[in-house]
Amino acid sequence: PEIYGKRTLSDINDMIKEVDKENYEIITDRKEAIKLAYQKSTENDFILILGKGNEKYLLKNNQVISYSDEDYVKSLLNKLYD
Repeated sequence: PEIYGKRTLSDINDMIKEVDKENYEIITDRKEAIKLAYQKSTENDFILILGKGNEKYLLKNNQVISYSDEDYVKSLLNKLYD
């Protein structure tokens, strides 16, 4: 499983050092990143949510937390469009 919060800002910066543009934000909280992507998206945008697959949990501070990207996105969309 992915260890939520294990990646440090240094790790993230190493991953993006080859990026030519500066039109991105680094958001380490998965839910906040997804929410912000939806808030900033426009009608013809695509949002890719990658990295978790169909796992139904995260590990944070050595604790298993129930979490699903799919469930979170459904909940977010229900709140935004109800």
